[in-house]
Amino acid sequence: MLSFDLVEYFLWLAQTIVLVRVVLSWLVAYNVVNNSSDIVRGLSNITFQLTEPLLAPLRRIIPMLGPIDLSPLVLLMIINLLRSIVVPDLFLPLMHYS
Repeated sequence: MLSFDLVEYFLWLAQTIVLVRVVLSWLVAYNVVNNSSDIVRGLSNITFQLTEPLLAPLRRIIPMLGPIDLSPLVLLMIINLLRSIVVPDLFLPLMHYS
């Protein structure tokens, strides 16, 4: 079903963007890549703009553990929950009657 595949794709894409942001932040923090590079800076800006609207509300709820931000982990758990439980339950009745 097209709508199920589209929702699944967008959730996969959101998960991938969050993972890219996390890995990129680690690479910058440990000086593996330099943030003065145009490619790194551009990728950082894009992932920040796409994920920050989802992460900011979580940061207001989840306390920081020193320098460790757990909001991306919680967001990934929410996305996986949606992908495994909520989305199939929403579309299963539609797929049954098709």
